[in-house]
Amino acid sequence: PRSRSRHAKRHDNMFKTTTAMRKAALMLLAMLMTLLMLSERTESVRVCASNLSSGNDQAYHEAGINQLRGLNVTLAAVQEFNYGNNSPAALRSFVDQAFGPSYDFYRSDNTTYQIPNGVVFDRNRFRLMDNGTWHSPVIFNRGFPYTRLHPLLADGSDDKSSPSLFIVSLHLSTQSSKQTVEAQRVVELIQEYYGVNSLTQVTDYLIVAGDFNANSGQSQVVRIFVEAGLLDEPVPVDQLGDSTTNQPRSKRHDFVLQNQLLLATHQPTVFRPASLTTYPDGLVLDTRIFTPISAIFPAQQGDTGVDGMQHLAVVKNYAI
Repeated sequence: PRSRSRHAKRHDNMFKTTTAMRKAALMLLAMLMTLLMLSERTESVRVCASNLSSGNDQAYHEAGINQLRGLNVTLAAVQEFNYGNNSPAALRSFVDQAFGPSYDFYRSDNTTYQIPNGVVFDRNRFRLMDNGTWHSPVIFNRGFPYTRLHPLLADGSDDKSSPSLFIVSLHLSTQSSKQTVEAQRVVELIQEYYGVNSLTQVTDYLIVAGDFNANSGQSQVVRIFVEAGLLDEPVPVDQLGDSTTNQPRSKRHDFVLQNQLLLATHQPTVFRPASLTTYPDGLVLDTRIFTPISAIFPAQQGDTGVDGMQHLAVVKNYAI
């Protein structure tokens, strides 16, 4: 009986020790998972140029909303920012559907703009510092909205180790002579905003993104931005290596340009499963060829082919 008692005690002690070890292991696993989530949250920002309106009203509908939701974007330069009757409630509904309830937005509020541009950002990732709209010198139905943001840490505090981020959302003229005037004016306005003589002197992260209506990366409108200090690199592509962004896949209309400071943080754009959907230079999303389409649910295979969908989304990721 005594030996059985000692054996029972040893068994109880072993059971307690094993249980304690399991609890400790689970706690350690939970801590590691939390750290991993925080690391992912503070080190990956996905930026998108989005002229994904469709139909005959230059507004967002299901196909564009599906793509934006599936891309899981952190920060978007949105063109043709129309939805429903464009009331505050309608625009809030669009942002909730396409991005999520944690996203805020700034849309050019000039009532004469038929196809306004805007910026959408996750307020859990960025603190709004400033926004406004510059007017196009040659087109009067749209403007150049800008937003200045500061990155946040996972606890919601400012990331004091990070520069702020300045983004301009553009939809330039279809006429090359007017595009160049607009591009040069945007460069001048950013320089005036920062009080510098060159964009290379800007100490914030800098993005100029949207629909330039260019033919290629060699178009004069793109060269103006590049010569001013922005970089058209790396060049995002689709799964077949095609960088063109209009629906017929013949021209490169849409761009995400950044300064050297932000380029240094560039990361591959990765979906799940990563073995099939990793884009080292960023993604041009054509749902007609993207596989597996389930990786960007709720996007559907035919979304980029619907009537009136003239452009494709352009995506880059940055370690901010």
